[in-house]
Amino acid sequence: MVHVRRLEINDVSAIVALVNQQLAHASALEPAINHVVDDELFDVALRAQRANIWVAIRHGALVGHLYGALLTDARGPSAWVGPDGVSFDEFDTLAALYARAGQEWIDAGAREHWVWTPDRVDAFVPWSELGFAKEHRRGVRALANVTPPPLPAGVVLRHGREDEWGVAQELDADLDAAQRDGPNFFLPAALPGETITATLDDPEVDWHVLARGNEVLAQCVSYPLDPRRGSFDDVVHLSGVVVRGNERRRGLGGLLVEQVLTEHAARGARYAEVHWRVANRDADRFWRRVGFTPTFARLRRVIEV
Repeated sequence: MVHVRRLEINDVSAIVALVNQQLAHASALEPAINHVVDDELFDVALRAQRANIWVAIRHGALVGHLYGALLTDARGPSAWVGPDGVSFDEFDTLAALYARAGQEWIDAGAREHWVWTPDRVDAFVPWSELGFAKEHRRGVRALANVTPPPLPAGVVLRHGREDEWGVAQELDADLDAAQRDGPNFFLPAALPGETITATLDDPEVDWHVLARGNEVLAQCVSYPLDPRRGSFDDVVHLSGVVVRGNERRRGLGGLLVEQVLTEHAARGARYAEVHWRVANRDADRFWRRVGFTPTFARLRRVIEV
């Protein structure tokens, strides 16, 4: 039998050890996952959140833990479990932990539950048995040897200008439209092109465009990521890669990514990360083709009213 209770201070070192062990195992199977854990910082984080962490005890030994951060956005509250937010020795341990933590999240109004787990079948199956489905992948690429490929004659890479934000909205709406097609069937909560200007207004965000004269042919945005367990330091995130309709299927998307990664490598970035929807087969093929290795999968469960 497994006994589930709140974390106590004396449990912290055991959780740190379990997370170290599981990240080391994940990294041994996929080196693009970073196994290095700052034990001192992790210890501090666990102590700060101890009232929200559940632990599983069997025969007096700690055999698992579960913590979900409660976040709120336009869709309402949701619970998020990071790669360091869960550990367990067997399925029944996870089930017992989720029974307690999940009820707490629901009582707080969070009926949408998200979990990051290594993108392996054996890591996914226990969560699938609890009703979770795979929604997104995280891909990682090292930038040590990135080199810029030549661009077509007359095409340049530059940063977009504020007076071109209408173009950014147009291309972002094209991206939304493409993601509505099956088997993806993604229906954004915002209107097409509605959120891109808020993104570009963030001072940490770079808006990169490929342009021919005054015509923008393709775009993507990038921004630095804070350190996270399971990821490396000095990471830049890419998103929103889209090519204008009449310029597609000419390799511009891949050229744009290589140029942007070269720029960030020169600034000191050592890795790049991207997320894509698992059901978006075009995105899955594209990101793998330009050198990104899947590391984690993001799982989702919605508790119906």
